[in-house]
Amino acid sequence: MPHRPPPPFVTPGDETVPDAQELLDRWNAHWPGTIPLGHTVRDTSGEGWVRFHTLTHGRQVIRDGRDRRAAWRRWIRIVSDLQHLTGTPHALVVGTPWERASEVRDRQDTVIPDLRPWATFPDQDDEDDDVREFAFSVQRRDFDGEALVRFFLVAHDGGGDDLLMPEDMSWAVYVYDGGIDVMTRDPEIARQLAQWNVRWLPPEDWVGVYSWNRPSRPRERRLYRELADRAWWDEPDDEDD
Repeated sequence: MPHRPPPPFVTPGDETVPDAQELLDRWNAHWPGTIPLGHTVRDTSGEGWVRFHTLTHGRQVIRDGRDRRAAWRRWIRIVSDLQHLTGTPHALVVGTPWERASEVRDRQDTVIPDLRPWATFPDQDDEDDDVREFAFSVQRRDFDGEALVRFFLVAHDGGGDDLLMPEDMSWAVYVYDGGIDVMTRDPEIARQLAQWNVRWLPPEDWVGVYSWNRPSRPRERRLYRELADRAWWDEPDDEDD
């Protein structure tokens, strides 16, 4: 018989959040068989996943103050729209187990300083007997505007896979360098959110696979052709052994 990793379980210890089992039950109800990482939640969301670019032309790096303001304003708008559509405010941060560089970790601790152990998730794709385990933490946090911006900027600069979620864990938002991924079990919520913020969707000619796109502008099509030509030109030639 094939080896099956055990199900997730509450992380033992005195510091574990008191309602850890209740939170785990909610997680399993909405995201069964899924580890609380941005990309794994995204991959199981289907049409309930929608991606937004934080910077023009799909850029990933914030260059100046103007970029920074544009990026966090998009973030605030998307989170506000999502809360309005679902009727559920953000209330939780699910912290990832990744080790961060000291500078990023220090910045992270100023935004979510009181993460507490929550649950341990065995790697469901690991077929070895020695299964890897990922221990996640949570913090209840009702961010005000300034704190929500700080949370976004740390994540955008490479602060990990932390998820922003409501108390019932019915949706999740994940920030990375250049984008915001919204994951919900209701495709209609994703459709409406995409419609309200269509100008920030990835263009249809953009690389990758997306559930929601917008038509490309002529300037963007020229840019993508240049990028594609450059990528082809930079490919190394195959060499005979």
